[in-house]
Amino acid sequence: MTMPVQYLCPVTMDGRFAKMVRVVPTMLPQPQACSQDIFQKRYFILKTLSQCDLDLSVQKGLWATQKYNEGILDQAYRTCKEVYLIFSVNKSGEFYGYARMAGPVSYIDESTPEVPDSPSRVESPWQPVSGLELVGEQRDEDAGGRSFKVEWLCTKRLPFYKTRHFRNPWNHDREVKVSRDGTALEPSVGQQLIDEWTQIAIESQSQQQPETTAATAVSSATSPSTALIEGNPTLASERTSTNQPSVFTVSSAKGSHDIRNV
Repeated sequence: MTMPVQYLCPVTMDGRFAKMVRVVPTMLPQPQACSQDIFQKRYFILKTLSQCDLDLSVQKGLWATQKYNEGILDQAYRTCKEVYLIFSVNKSGEFYGYARMAGPVSYIDESTPEVPDSPSRVESPWQPVSGLELVGEQRDEDAGGRSFKVEWLCTKRLPFYKTRHFRNPWNHDREVKVSRDGTALEPSVGQQLIDEWTQIAIESQSQQQPETTAATAVSSATSPSTALIEGNPTLASERTSTNQPSVFTVSSAKGSHDIRNV
């Protein structure tokens, strides 16, 4: 077994070299090798105290997060193909929807409109110490950061009870709902969470389809219909109506004629 190399390093006291001590380098764990595409997409949970902030973001296509989140989001946008932001209003019991970053946080453009009362009102940045939902949110007056562009993809509400089976390995394996503002989701979990919205849309369409079919059947049974038989002066279809006389449309070589049966 090879012994680690030892170095003599100076230790300073009050800015002066005091003595030489023998230091053994610590063997630090190396990051595990990852596939190249594992970070092609990133997913983050973003929180706010007011739904008005999110409604305004949908209208303006902008968002502003706390300053300590800016560097993380900006780096993710510059190094990944897509960055998804999953939003929730504190104590709402649901996810509001999700958007995709459409520009870096440092993006500055004079044509970009200012957002009054921009969505910088977010929860306390402290991480929860238990599996309970976040409590004790407060407004940080200095938390407002720079606005950046977002593209809203879905504003369908997703209740927390439908996401109980999603846990985030990057957040002590807690449920995804137990997240502070700016919490990163493990990519596979983030994608599964977004896929849950797709599943809701499919279920909603399947529920509406029988109703539409039934309504179409009733409409077909009660609505009037007209058939035109070319070249036969005697055959015609009947159009029925409760308030109008019956009309027989007859087509012949001389033309079509309407014969009213009062």
